[in-house]
This record gives sequence, C-alpha cells and structure tokens, in this order.
Amino acid sequence: MDFTLENIPETKFLLELFILMLGAFIIGYFFGSRKKTKKGKTHNSKPKDINEIETIFSEIKPEIIKMIQEHKSTIPKSNKIKNKSFQPELNFDSFGYADEMNKDDLTKIDGISPFIEDKLNQLGIFSFSQISRFTKEDIATVTHLIEYFPGRIDRDDWVGQSKKKITKKAAL
Repeated sequence: MDFTLENIPETKFLLELFILMLGAFIIGYFFGSRKKTKKGKTHNSKPKDINEIETIFSEIKPEIIKMIQEHKSTIPKSNKIKNKSFQPELNFDSFGYADEMNKDDLTKIDGISPFIEDKLNQLGIFSFSQISRFTKEDIATVTHLIEYFPGRIDRDDWVGQSKKKITKKAAL
C-alpha cells in the first residue's frame, strides 16, 4: 500500500487546517509581542519619569530655599505679622457712653447688619448718638475691632445717617 496524500482523504483536510492554524499562531504571536513591548515601555517609563522629577527637585531645592530666605530678609519689619493680641481701645470720652437701656436699633443704618450690630454692642456702642459723634480715629478703631472692610463706615456714612435718625427721633 502506498501512502500518499491523495490516498488518505482526511489528510488533505488536516494539512489545510494545520497550515491555517500555524498562520493564525504566527500572526497572533507577532501582534502579541508588539503589544507586550508597548505595555512594558509604558510601565517602565513611569518610574523613570518619577526618578527624573525627584532628581530635578533635589537639584533645585537649595535654590528655592535660598530665594525664600532672600525674600524673607527683604520684607520690611513693619509688614511682618502684627501682634494679634494688641487691640486698640475705643475713646468713649469722644463719642459718649450708652448702655442696653438706651439702645437704638442700629440695623436701621444702611451698612449695619444684625451681625455688625451685635459686634458694636459687644464693644459698648448702642445708640445713634454715639455713632453720630465718631471721629476719624474712632471710625478706624471700630473698623479694626469689628473686623469690617476698611473705609466702609465712611462710604456708608454711618455718622450722617445717625445724625438724621437723631433729628427724626427728636421731631417725633
């Protein structure tokens, strides 16, 4: 008996199947190896970049520290942090005294909210007559003590509004 491909009917089919499978394997192997190298490069490049950043930072860190120290030395002493415990005192002799018994509704003045009224009351300012006698120094002190926007008391004209409220109150 002679064994040839034509004599075995399934051999031709198996040979074709083998060649197709071998081709699929080679194509898969080729693309798979390319994908692995791309992944490998991506994962390996991250630590390299991190190491480069750390190297760059360690090189410029002394320069950064030097610049900060130079900047600190050029700041005038008057601009440095002020003592928070220092609180200017109000001059009640200039604008008068009042108590809760003579209290006016200070929220009727534009620019005074209930929150600001509460702060003014804590300072001992309860009436329109007190506010109407504020001097520039008193306004600056009150602005600092209630932590209000600088110049806002003048812009809202608390003194003028207080004087109007007093005259309106006297007319009644």
